[in-house]
Amino acid sequence: MCGIYAQFGNFKLNDALECLKRLEYRGYDSFGISYNNNEVRRRVGRIKLFNEEENYDAIRAICHTRWATNGEVSLINAHPQSSSDGKVVLVHNGILENEQIIKDTFFKNHIFKSSTDSEVIAELLALFLKDKSPFKAILDVMDIIKGSYAILFMIKDDNNIYFMKNKSSLLIGYNTDSYFMSSDIYALPSECKYYKHLADKSYGRIGTDVYLSDESRFLDFNFKYDILNNTDVMLKEIYEEEMLAANLEKCGNKFSKEIVNMIKSANEFIIVGSGSSFYAGEYVGNMCEDILKKRAKAFLPTELRNTQLYNNPVYLIISQSGETADLINAVEHIPKDKCILFTNRKNSSLANMIKNSIDIMAGIEVAVASTKSFNQTILVAYLLFMEVIGEKAEELDYYIEGIKKIKNNFRMNIPKLLARMDKVFYIGQGYDYIISKEGALKLKEIAYIPTEGYSISELKHGSLALIDTKTAVIGLSSSKNYMLAALNEVKSRYGNIFYLQSPDKGKYLGSLVLARYVQLIAYYTSKERGLDPDHPRNLAKSVTVI
Repeated sequence: MCGIYAQFGNFKLNDALECLKRLEYRGYDSFGISYNNNEVRRRVGRIKLFNEEENYDAIRAICHTRWATNGEVSLINAHPQSSSDGKVVLVHNGILENEQIIKDTFFKNHIFKSSTDSEVIAELLALFLKDKSPFKAILDVMDIIKGSYAILFMIKDDNNIYFMKNKSSLLIGYNTDSYFMSSDIYALPSECKYYKHLADKSYGRIGTDVYLSDESRFLDFNFKYDILNNTDVMLKEIYEEEMLAANLEKCGNKFSKEIVNMIKSANEFIIVGSGSSFYAGEYVGNMCEDILKKRAKAFLPTELRNTQLYNNPVYLIISQSGETADLINAVEHIPKDKCILFTNRKNSSLANMIKNSIDIMAGIEVAVASTKSFNQTILVAYLLFMEVIGEKAEELDYYIEGIKKIKNNFRMNIPKLLARMDKVFYIGQGYDYIISKEGALKLKEIAYIPTEGYSISELKHGSLALIDTKTAVIGLSSSKNYMLAALNEVKSRYGNIFYLQSPDKGKYLGSLVLARYVQLIAYYTSKERGLDPDHPRNLAKSVTVI
């Protein structure tokens, strides 16, 4: 997944790079900018602004921040990518599925400079531009290339910026004298007045002579964002959870009658999400069965199959970003009028696809590891289900008090020990088991420690063979269970054990309070190991490629 941004008007290079920085959650392996008549600057690593002598005036520019999916992290693979004749310079977010076929068909004797699929697209455009108009070349390229893409490119001695789009997010915005294009609404500058999401298979240009194949109407740009400072972002977002939960309580009923009626009339539920959203989906599924007394099952989007076995299901789609590619692909194959989206992004691709969307009201989440959005998704689902059955959501106050207690009583001895471990296991039962899996994911992604989450009884079915002095097992408990017996088995085999009890005994949200423990453990363990928990290696905030 990558972030792309374009600007046409009168501006400085750093103006464009400042907007690009808001897309860095999509990838920070390398970045680059091409401006004016195809001049190119590229660098490996995080986005840095140019010094005063290099901050040139520009009238057009395309920018890219990369998360490597095709080709290693290197300067030669950084974007923008150029055609060998220098005619085309291009930035691309997506995956080219028929790269080798195109090479074999059009470029048998050509030597490519990079390992990227994007360079192939640049060469293909340059080839067609030898005897075709820009739009004819674009249409021919779109007929040939397969996969997901949002592409911005410039042509030597042509003052416009051209684009084509399919299955990867791309927005356009403008004001009285400038045009902007971006992977995400975050990057559109505050001076933008109007914007819209571009439809799949759309193409066009911005510049001296604007053309858009997508004729849908523009919306007023009134999006407000407040990107946090670049230090300790994850910790700040964890500590926002009390305030966000209290805001849900203050806002009261925010669910439409249509959504409430969909939940009431459903026979059963299919829940779909990826990563932390999948674990949130498992938690929501348990609440569906416990509160609504209706069958529910959570699926990963790539494993969504045999849904014909379900009787009139409602699909609960969970996506923090609203841009996850495999989730978008799954939603394309299910009835949209049977879907309810839980998202943190009401201006996202999934929100445009699904009419019935619920804002989880987590605010912008910048850190790669999801924390507050995981909790908010579950809280919003709990409030919805309690409204459906006509009962007061009394556990919300207990949840807020519980996570406050964990914040005030958190013990640093746990991350200090975990930082020296070779492997870690979380164990739990019921809802606690789901938090165990989420805790394992957090520790893997930001502390780089092999970690798994298990149901209490399952540790001894094979994985107990891995226990040694460099192993830690953390028991999570929000109720009476057989936790101590399982931990004693680990201790007798010289493993290191911890027992974490939820201060909240709530039936539905008591386990969610434990999410505060696993989030803080992951954060501080990462710090103990000298790592950057806000920018873990190889990962990006949302995955927009399949």
